[in-house]
Amino acid sequence: MTSLRAHSPGPAGSQWHSLGDHLVPAQWRDLLVGEMALRLCYSALVDADSLDTSAHFQGLSGPRVRPGADFEHLYTVFEQRRRDELAGRGGTPVGSLRERVYADCLEAAERERGVFRLGAPTGAGKTLASGGFALRHAEKHGLRRVIVAVPFPTITEQNAAVYRRLLDQDGADQVVLEHHSQVDFDDPGAGRWARLAAENWDAPFVVTTFVRLFESLFARKPSAMR
Repeated sequence: MTSLRAHSPGPAGSQWHSLGDHLVPAQWRDLLVGEMALRLCYSALVDADSLDTSAHFQGLSGPRVRPGADFEHLYTVFEQRRRDELAGRGGTPVGSLRERVYADCLEAAERERGVFRLGAPTGAGKTLASGGFALRHAEKHGLRRVIVAVPFPTITEQNAAVYRRLLDQDGADQVVLEHHSQVDFDDPGAGRWARLAAENWDAPFVVTTFVRLFESLFARKPSAMR
C-alpha cells in the first residue's frame, strides 16, 4: 500500500512526515488480513451502489434495507417449536443425550464471541443444537444474522427445511434464506423476497453451502462479493 505524505511546516522550515502508519490499522498490515479488509470494503461499496440504484428507479428517497432482526423473539419461537416437536416423542436414552448436547450448546452461547467446536456423533441433534446456539449467541452479542454453512446441497436442503419449520411464521416476514446452486430463484414458488435477499444475504438466518460461503469471501465477481 502506498505511503501517504503530508507537508508540515516547522521551526526549521518545511518537514515531511509519513501518515501511512496513522491511516492503516495495525492489523491490516498483515497481507491476508489486509486482503480481507479490502474485500469487505469492496463488498460494502458494491452493495451500497446496488441499493442506491434500486432506490432511484423505484422513486424512493433512500435505500431500503431490512430492519435488524429481533433475535430474542426468534430464539423464543425456535425454542417453543422445538419443545412442541419433541413433546410427543417420549423419553429415550438418545433423547436424553440430545437434550444434554442442546443444553451444553446454550451454555456455550453465553460465552464471549470466538471459535467453538461441537464434537457429537450422527443423530445427536446437532442441527437443533447449533441453531439454538447461534440464535442465543446472536441475541447476547447483538449480531445481525446467522449463517449456517453445510458441506452438501442435499444436507443443506434438509437443514433449511428444519430451520424454516422452526422459525418462519405465516403472515410475517420470512426469516430463513436458503442459498446454493440447487435453489431456483426463477421459480415462482421461491418468491420475490428470496430472490432479492440472496443478492446480499439480507435475511436473519441464511443456510448455504461451503462453496457459496467461500465464494462470498474469495470470489472476484461483484455479485458474489456483494
